[in-house]
Amino acid sequence: MHEKDFVLIEGKKLTLLELGHEIETITGRTLQSTTGEVRSWPSEAVVFNRKSNINQVTYRFNDVNDLIDATIEVPRGFENYNTDPVTIKLLTYIRRT
Repeated sequence: MHEKDFVLIEGKKLTLLELGHEIETITGRTLQSTTGEVRSWPSEAVVFNRKSNINQVTYRFNDVNDLIDATIEVPRGFENYNTDPVTIKLLTYIRRT
């Protein structure tokens, strides 16, 4: 649906707030939270020699049940999700009926 626009964001460094605003612009919909809901992947924690972690951020819309999942990469020990940029790896639009 929005893949051609999502591809332009993937690989860039943005804060989660900036990413939320980009998603709103692309989709024309308002998000419940422009910073999304961050989840880490526990399986990533067991790889000790990695210099970065892969996390998932879910953005939910106000008016529909659809959501956007953003796969992001952050340096190991990263904590400032609200202010520091993250690398956007993949954006996925999930349609729910």
